[in-house]
Amino acid sequence: MLGKLIKYELRCTYTLLLFLYCSVIGLSVILKVSNLLIKTSQIFSMLESFFTILYVFILIASFAVTAVLLILRFEKNLTRDEGYLMHMLPVRTEYHILAKLVNSFIWTVSSVVAALLSIFILAYYKGIFNDIGGFLDVIRNELIAIGLYNNNLAGFIVMVVLYVIIACFTQYMMIYAAISMGQFFRKFRIGGMVLSYFILYFVNQFF
Repeated sequence: MLGKLIKYELRCTYTLLLFLYCSVIGLSVILKVSNLLIKTSQIFSMLESFFTILYVFILIASFAVTAVLLILRFEKNLTRDEGYLMHMLPVRTEYHILAKLVNSFIWTVSSVVAALLSIFILAYYKGIFNDIGGFLDVIRNELIAIGLYNNNLAGFIVMVVLYVIIACFTQYMMIYAAISMGQFFRKFRIGGMVLSYFILYFVNQFF
């Protein structure tokens, strides 16, 4: 049943998000090609400037829309009228929450991957992989110096992946908890949600 819930969440959110991510990558390709071409007219330069502004706008929007859509998805699907129908399903409440957490994690990671891929396309030049390798060597040496890396690459990758998963899940759990707590403020739900989030945030900093 959990798998079906996750598939349902993905189906309900993929259309807009995939469009944004593909737009970011597509615009980076257009900009890269335009940079490689010889600019022969002012119109060409104006078009390049237009696509640059559009790329920056969609890149920022991809992160903002992802976060807002996933938060609203939880709020509308579980705490409003639609939530009544969802809670009528023969599924435990924690499965609903877990399905939304997995969905949020997938799209959050996808937004980061799309952004990094688009930046890589724009920054690509011959020999970039050698420079990336040198940069990673510098980071590795710094991590060794401060005791965070002991030449165990597999263990380090596992540690980083686990940290990212836990951090992402924790952040969304705080948001979900704040949304749930905000329901007690019947006349000021949005204000209650914001206040609850800040309370949870400060408590989390001390504990």
